[in-house]
Amino acid sequence: MGNLDIAVNQPSGRVVIGYIHQESTGFIYNKVTEDFEAVVLADTPMADRSNFKVLLIESPVNTYRLTVDTSLWANDYYSVRIREVVNLIEYPDILAESIEVVDGIPLDTALDFRIVTAEARTLFCYNKSVSTGLYYSVSTDSMHAIDLTTATIATRSDFRVPYVEESPGTYVASLPATLPDGTYSLGTYELVNDVEIEAGHAQTYRVADGKRISALLENKIQLSHNTGGLDALRYVTSDNIGVVGATVKVFLTSDYVQSIYTNILGTTTTAHDGRWTAPIEVSSAAAGAYTVVFNKEGSYGPDITEI
Repeated sequence: MGNLDIAVNQPSGRVVIGYIHQESTGFIYNKVTEDFEAVVLADTPMADRSNFKVLLIESPVNTYRLTVDTSLWANDYYSVRIREVVNLIEYPDILAESIEVVDGIPLDTALDFRIVTAEARTLFCYNKSVSTGLYYSVSTDSMHAIDLTTATIATRSDFRVPYVEESPGTYVASLPATLPDGTYSLGTYELVNDVEIEAGHAQTYRVADGKRISALLENKIQLSHNTGGLDALRYVTSDNIGVVGATVKVFLTSDYVQSIYTNILGTTTTAHDGRWTAPIEVSSAAAGAYTVVFNKEGSYGPDITEI
């Protein structure tokens, strides 16, 4: 028997659900009938979505797991989107995975990322290490530092991992098995007249021994602009305008109050709308004891928030 087994790390006591789509048909998984149905989720009222929400179980603390029997599923690719739900409000995806099922068995170890969308688009992705902030370079097949907000088009092109259109509307981006072990953020863009346009939420995934694994490290949580609520840590001006290009650094509060600024747990930057370009992974053992510092040299900050 095959099982789809995915885990995400969020603070304890949350309600976390998943939607599963069959990519070739667009049908969505009904947990009651265990079939895929021709339902358009965007057209389905929140109150009528209960049969399609697969509840993730918290086990152990701070780790939520989705387990579904795939033994009768057709050979196909399936997309899984994990979200937090508060009452009838669904927050942006915590995790988005595309997994191939063959003979009822999920094959989720390849570093291949699939998108099903309109035909003949020029799509690519940037692959960033969450811990180091380095990006994968196609030309050197290794990780390097780059500031995407200031780099020239020629420089950025070395870091664009292309999506190849395998069939009309189906695109695949492949990363090498030589990627160092760690957690990565994959941001997808479309190129239109040399202008990069975001083409979806960043996908966070983990690599171990050259393979992609769905479950992030246990006892780890990911901080983002949505930690504490939708856009709770988005960096904005007093007029609620997003601050672009600011640095975001996370410290243990116990270090920060003692002016120990060398023990940075993670860093990222802000996009044009003030949202974080990548999550920062920290230990859940110190939950409630972090200090987030926002700063755009010479313009805004430093501004401090404790979580």
